[in-house]
Amino acid sequence: MRESDLSHPVVKYFEDLGYLVNCEVNDIDIVARKNEYLIAIELKLTFNMRLLFQVMDRLKFADETYVALPRPKRRSKDLSKIRQLAELLNFGILLVDAGLVQHVEVLYMPHPGNKVRDNKRKRRANKEADGRSVELNKGGVTNIKIITAYREKCVAIASIMQFRGDISAKELRNDFNFAHDIGQALSKDYYKWFEKTSLGRYALTEKALTEIESTTEFKRLFDAYLERYNSEKCAHYTP
Repeated sequence: MRESDLSHPVVKYFEDLGYLVNCEVNDIDIVARKNEYLIAIELKLTFNMRLLFQVMDRLKFADETYVALPRPKRRSKDLSKIRQLAELLNFGILLVDAGLVQHVEVLYMPHPGNKVRDNKRKRRANKEADGRSVELNKGGVTNIKIITAYREKCVAIASIMQFRGDISAKELRNDFNFAHDIGQALSKDYYKWFEKTSLGRYALTEKALTEIESTTEFKRLFDAYLERYNSEKCAHYTP
């Protein structure tokens, strides 16, 4: 079993509770949100010191913090001790069955209203999650590209350029409802995906198309935007 195998049951559990769920937000495996209320969930196959340090860190800014572990075949004294630690520090424990019949059991639920001390990190996590509209990440993954809000924005722009050719930041704002700072994504261009064709206008580079086609995560997102763009058949396309 991999940590990422725990992701789908946990995502569904919080979605069924009415939360908006995103995976791999900043350095958090899963984030579940209702308005400004933020829950941080870490996926691990075993409870160890590294996980405990992560929990202590998340408690500084998240309204609630959970750890998700595989559901053991039989309860042990160690699990009882972990529950006592959860009560002491006020973090939740989820036991996940990731088999054919997926199930999430709440071993311990934290008290709500945990005092949030680092609001800057909470706002940053909310901002990153707000910047995503197509969730293709899976929590607990390693060695693959994570679709961050910035990457999603660049892929969305690329899909529009595929249809419209060169385009300006003003057109992206007015015709496609991009945020006011969209010009920075074009001018800074960390991926070298966009090239200036004339004053204030940009087009796709060959490098962009090559990287999108050769990177599974980028290609899936690119295709999702192209499908959305085709289905709407109008200028008011919201990424």
